[in-house]
Amino acid sequence: KYIIDMESSFYGLSIRDIQKEVYCYCEKNKICNPFNNEKKLSGRDFVEGFLRRQDILSIRKPEAVSLNRVFGLNKAAVMRYFNYLEKLLDDHAFSPQNIYNCDESGISCVHKPNKVVSRKGKRVVASVTSGERGQTTTVLLAMNAVDRYAPPMMIFKRKRMKESLVDHAPPGILGKCSEIGWIDTELFMDFIKHFVQHTHSSPTNKILLILDGHKSHTKNI
Repeated sequence: KYIIDMESSFYGLSIRDIQKEVYCYCEKNKICNPFNNEKKLSGRDFVEGFLRRQDILSIRKPEAVSLNRVFGLNKAAVMRYFNYLEKLLDDHAFSPQNIYNCDESGISCVHKPNKVVSRKGKRVVASVTSGERGQTTTVLLAMNAVDRYAPPMMIFKRKRMKESLVDHAPPGILGKCSEIGWIDTELFMDFIKHFVQHTHSSPTNKILLILDGHKSHTKNI
């Protein structure tokens, strides 16, 4: 049902996504299993056997659809969103300092050259940069409605974290690594724990956190 619901919401699960979910499900429910604890994945053979037993499921290649088409970004859809948000704010009486929005941004270590003056008619104008292809570092930041932020998380493209990477960074920053420098579901959960710690959110101190539909936010039970 979870697989079908996710596909219906345009966030279909790949084989690897299902391997992660099965492992996570077994760990959370303390189900004994022979899965890979280092990679935190179930076996691919388990997923293949599962799909053979579920005759309502099949592997398909999805069509690319823009968010505008999926969510129908028209006036009526936008009004529905704000009506729902208004009801949420009224029901829980969030104070401005307890309303946060979070988003990721990729930062390249290669600067984009400024415009320069050149001789007319010259076909190619070049400018020196630090490298033709740089690495991307992801920054995830949550800020509230009174202009205060929880310390950000920086994700570096490397296998092991070095504390020197966050020298001179904002106080309390969370430094993490991934092989491609992008966020994933596990890193997003690390950020959520970090966010809870710094905002002191709890059942008695409720925080509203507004997210976008990035897969790291959605593909996680």
